[in-house]
Amino acid sequence: MSAPGWDAILEPGERLLWQGQPDGGLRFDGFELGGTVFGLALTGFALFFLQQSFGAVAEGPLGVLFPAVALVFLAVGLNLAGGRFFLDTWKRRRTWYSLSTRRAFVATDFLGWRRLRDWRIDASTVVDLQDGPLQSVGFTGARTAPGAARASFDGLADGRAVLALMEKVKAGTA
Repeated sequence: MSAPGWDAILEPGERLLWQGQPDGGLRFDGFELGGTVFGLALTGFALFFLQQSFGAVAEGPLGVLFPAVALVFLAVGLNLAGGRFFLDTWKRRRTWYSLSTRRAFVATDFLGWRRLRDWRIDASTVVDLQDGPLQSVGFTGARTAPGAARASFDGLADGRAVLALMEKVKAGTA
């Protein structure tokens, strides 16, 4: 498989085997009623605080400080109230996975900040599958770029097929 733009990234003799993305649907993994209720209360408080801070006539730095603090509380409250699920969906829709004959790649594009991380896959790489309706293929091996030592391709509908390809890469038969 060849894709435009990969010539400068792939090593001589290396080729792409698979490309995919995590499921981009809205998921409510880890939903907690208590956290959501607290987030709603904090959001209400932040909105009241924001309204009051704009209503008060403050000169100098306090005229900026109070609304700024209220906006921070508003952001935290909205995140706790359920915004984290939408943020997670947004992040997954801007994440791409690739597997080559030598490496696994995770590319992200958040607000214009693009990042490409890669992990070398060889006989010493440990791979695992977390099964479910959407699967995750985890792998630990020698890093070829800065970042965490363990990574995974999460939210895959075809996780078993990706695991089989990764096992072939480990064995050197891909």
